[in-house]
This record gives sequence, structure tokens and C-alpha cells, in this order.
Amino acid sequence: MALEIVRGAIRNNLAVHELRESLQAILDNGTLYFGYPVIASADASFTIEALLVSEDYGLVAFTFPEAGEDLKKTKEDQDLVFYLLEGNLRKHESLRCGREIAVKPNVITYYPSDQ
Repeated sequence: MALEIVRGAIRNNLAVHELRESLQAILDNGTLYFGYPVIASADASFTIEALLVSEDYGLVAFTFPEAGEDLKKTKEDQDLVFYLLEGNLRKHESLRCGREIAVKPNVITYYPSDQ
């Protein structure tokens, strides 16, 4: 079975193209969502730039930093994506194991080769 690709609203075409190519070369299964899902926080809605759902790797969210972005901003973005995903997962009883979520999200920042 091949990696399934689902495309939504894409902002960084270069990063999406490179990430897709890289993951298709190493993954045999799973679904890679680009521009999904839109998650709401108390202050605003947020689109996850790339989200991999895989039996082998679990739930992996990817962020694509802006050119020249400093590491503090990158870390803040990673933390935001983690907390938004974790909060969303906690809402679903089938995704909880006692007081914890059954699937822990991972957040990776992907730098395209052009940056």
C-alpha cells in the first residue's frame, strides 16, 4: 500500500513538494495531509501545514518555518502545534487511555533545501 496524499490549502509549495517526495521514498503506508486540519484555539483557528498519520510512526505534524525565522519562533510554533493537537485529541474518548491520550503527537520542523 502506498502513502496516501490529501491536499488542502497549501501555503509553501516548495516545502510540500520536497516533504512529499521524501516521505513517499521511505514510507509504505499512512496518510499525509497537507493544509489540514483547521484547529481552533481560544484565540484563533490554525491550519496544520502537514500531518502524517501512520501505523509505524503515529501522528507527526510538520511545520514549515518562514525564511530567516529565528529558533525561538520555530520552538513556539512547534509548541503551539503540539498543544493544539493534544487538546483536540483529548476531546475524543476513543483516543484517550485513562487520563492520557493514547497517541502522542510529534512535531517536526521541516526546512526545504532552498532555505
